[in-house]
Amino acid sequence: MQKEHNLTHRDLFNLVQATHDFCTENEIPYAIVGGVGVQSHLVNSITHASGGPTSISEDRRNSNIFGWLLRNTNDIDVVMLTDRSNERLDFEIEKYLIQNLPNFSGLTPKSGTLKVNTNRSEISLQVTTDSVKYKGFEESLFEYQVDSANELELIYSERGPVNRTNVKVPTSEILALPKLSRYSVSDMQDLQNLIRITRIHGQGFDKNAVKSIAKRYAPNNSHTLVSRLDEIMSTI
Repeated sequence: MQKEHNLTHRDLFNLVQATHDFCTENEIPYAIVGGVGVQSHLVNSITHASGGPTSISEDRRNSNIFGWLLRNTNDIDVVMLTDRSNERLDFEIEKYLIQNLPNFSGLTPKSGTLKVNTNRSEISLQVTTDSVKYKGFEESLFEYQVDSANELELIYSERGPVNRTNVKVPTSEILALPKLSRYSVSDMQDLQNLIRITRIHGQGFDKNAVKSIAKRYAPNNSHTLVSRLDEIMSTI
């Protein structure tokens, strides 16, 4: 069973699509954050570059780029703004996946993480409904990242029907903050790729916006966050 994925893998794409559809149909404001949030920006920027949108897998050149650009992961991090209890939310998500996720074979709730199993894969769906995990940041950042999220289009095609989905993702500059706070090797890799690709194919990466957001939502740590950003940008 495959446990490492990126958005070129159909099972991960399908789960991202199902997450968007579940939240949309249930009117739950949400955003995909973390590594898959970064991947969504990278994929959207490249597939919607000059010449019109292509799918993640139909363009061989794009496939080669994604092969080294997208970091494999075994989880999808989702922020949802809802007053539902965790138990009710788990139940509703499982019911929805049974009905709508191809090859779905089971879901195991464990410590705030839903282990989503298909015939081929195991993917963790990590749903956060409060700001407890956002240590070092003002509580208001939790809602702001959802309220200000971009809606990106992802298109998938590989030996099967073409799938299109929109997905809500925080801006590149907001996604950068938790990664600058943790500053692990994988976080640095994500940030380097995000800054590089959004500069080339997207709307650019606004360093001043990161400074402003850091001062507002991480006033006690903004200097460290901005210094780390300067360090990363000097390597690109």
